[in-house]
Amino acid sequence: MRGFISVSYFILFLNFGFFFTSASAQDEVIEEVVVTASFIDKAASEITNPLHLVSGDEISDNATLSLGASLENLLGVSSSDFGSGVGQPIIRGLSGNRVKILNNGMVVRDISGVGPDHINEVDMNNVQQIEVVRGPSSLLYSNGVIGGIVNIVDNTIARKDFAESDFNIGLEGQSVNNGHAYDISYQGNLGGINLSVDYKESDFGNFDIPTGAVLHSKEDHDDDHDEDDEVHEEEGEHESDLGYLSNSDHESKSGKIGFSKTGDWGYVGISFNRIDSMYGVPFHGEEHEGHDEEGEDHEEESHEGERIFATTDSEVLNLEGSQSIDRGWLKQIDYHFRDTDYLLTEQHAEGEEDHEEDHDDEHHSEGPTLFKNDAREYGVIFDMTNDLLSQKFVLNFVEEDISVIGAEAFMHPSENEELTLGYYLSKDFDAFHLDFGVRHDLINRRGSVTLKEDHDEDHDGDHEDEHIETNYLDRDINNTSLALSLSRDLTDSLDASLSFSSVERAPHASELYMNGPHLATGRLEVGNSSLGSEKANNFDLTFNFEKEGYFGSFTYFRNN
Repeated sequence: MRGFISVSYFILFLNFGFFFTSASAQDEVIEEVVVTASFIDKAASEITNPLHLVSGDEISDNATLSLGASLENLLGVSSSDFGSGVGQPIIRGLSGNRVKILNNGMVVRDISGVGPDHINEVDMNNVQQIEVVRGPSSLLYSNGVIGGIVNIVDNTIARKDFAESDFNIGLEGQSVNNGHAYDISYQGNLGGINLSVDYKESDFGNFDIPTGAVLHSKEDHDDDHDEDDEVHEEEGEHESDLGYLSNSDHESKSGKIGFSKTGDWGYVGISFNRIDSMYGVPFHGEEHEGHDEEGEDHEEESHEGERIFATTDSEVLNLEGSQSIDRGWLKQIDYHFRDTDYLLTEQHAEGEEDHEEDHDDEHHSEGPTLFKNDAREYGVIFDMTNDLLSQKFVLNFVEEDISVIGAEAFMHPSENEELTLGYYLSKDFDAFHLDFGVRHDLINRRGSVTLKEDHDEDHDGDHEDEHIETNYLDRDINNTSLALSLSRDLTDSLDASLSFSSVERAPHASELYMNGPHLATGRLEVGNSSLGSEKANNFDLTFNFEKEGYFGSFTYFRNN
């Protein structure tokens, strides 16, 4: 964004200076960062699989961006942008339902997987760190998938007592969209109860377009259409003089509050998170000519001045805790519950000029479309670690109801249930370190697809009979995935790891049951109810080097 260009170059210059200084200065003690997306909660320095860690300070010190835009500078990570508000992460070329977004180790149950124009509903305020786990190693973490995981970690439910109270206020301004944001947060221990509360509100307008940045191509017209050419030239001049990108605005309000109690026995806590947002969807299609019933051309359908936007309403209730046992074969039990109530409303509104004209076409009379996801997730992890090895057994159950209702309901409601059984093992041998994980997913998807066929009974075209048939489907899918990782210290400054995984992914409900036009993306969405599971065989070889302030990493991977 233009308002941050000069600052970014200055920070880049300072980074180069600090890099060369750190190479010659005495090594400083760096605090260990624990990766909470892992079943084993290891320190980052103990994990040799491909991994990125982004600190909470980096997120808060930078401009407010979408999730994908916040991570796209990381190696192997990019963003699938659909306007300023929507940026879904792409990991090693894989996106959508192949990449899962987690919050504190649990999957975020929004409807971003239903369309690329839907936002990842995450609260980036007062974040501790963001963990990006790529490739086969993601199976060894919570809810691993083919592409990888992005885990947003916060301390809303504190696992340890806050040592002192912390109060923060933040203000932000962006010149490129005449936007502003402010946030406030507090963390402290009150009477033995840990309290965490924060709130953020942001309002960003349409993005400015520099003069001359938009180029228009002129088409040749017949001499008989001189008057139409003049009209198009005036429209082109008007469009080029707009100075901003329509429907690129974004505003949101987010807040969360959490309580926890800790002790030698473990911890238990509860939190509530709410996000309300509104973002525009820049039109991605092209103008096209229409035809009337007699086959004659009529005026082009123009989307200039049309307002395309979405509003979201998300409420998430979390309960989680840990109980120390340390008796016999069972050392500890971790448990969690999450209830998600999510609603996205997609709307099309005409501009003021369009309202003055008479539009009889169906597109401009579209009403709102509601995308809903009501989900409940239950999970428990049994820690059976002993003196010989670390091992954990995982049980996880999810109920998820997805529905699309309204003018653009291109998918019928679906009911989804997923039961996961997982086992994780970690052991140190004399020559190498072994990590092994296996999971079995029992998945049930219930939904329906409506097929429409037009039959001409009168060959003169005076009468058509539309045949509608609805097929109800009930799919049971069983998937088994496994991953194996071997790591070894080659020297004091060089280590290597070799990983292999075979991962199965069941088709998402949207990939099975979609059947209709999605006007915001300008696409006809058609699923395939007979799709089977997708299987990926992954191979990773990684070398890590660190000595006297210099460090580097090299990874070769192959994904079939």
